[in-house]
Amino acid sequence: MKQAAKTIDELKSIVDPLIAEDDKYVIEIQELPDNKGFTVHWQEQKTYTALDGKEYPDEAWITKEGEMLQVQDIPLPHLQNILRMILRNSREAEIARRELRAHIAQLVGGMEGGIGSLIMGEDDSDDEDDITPPSKPHTLH
Repeated sequence: MKQAAKTIDELKSIVDPLIAEDDKYVIEIQELPDNKGFTVHWQEQKTYTALDGKEYPDEAWITKEGEMLQVQDIPLPHLQNILRMILRNSREAEIARRELRAHIAQLVGGMEGGIGSLIMGEDDSDDEDDITPPSKPHTLH
């Protein structure tokens, strides 16, 4: 379901009864541009069984078109693109962390011990090989 609300009070009148039903619904609220209000999406919460045999609530995803889907309802090509985006963002964030760390190391120069070690998060047991851990494939459950 999808409903618009112009004020916080209208929003609360939609959301509060849904929340009162303890985890029955997955709810997504989006603020509209230019303070024009909110869009509330909700649907019954689905679950999935992971490889470990445990049951978990499914996650919600809002498409560019504004449609709310739970992961199990997303078409495979769309899921593949989402996974690519997540992995690409993860890889790019790791590269940015390494570049930032190298930049900080350059700024603190050859400081041994003292503040340089604190800034870099190093201790005497650190080893240059520990700075860049080997990449591991991501595990989904």
